[in-house]
Amino acid sequence: SASGFADIGEERRNKKKEIDGVHQTFSASPL
Repeated sequence: SASGFADIGEERRNKKKEIDGVHQTFSASPL
């Protein structure tokens, strides 16, 4: 269904935001 497809897109965007946030945290704090 169209709404199910939109839900998947939303999930992927949220996941990408999470990953981007993690990358920013890592680059902000040198290991």
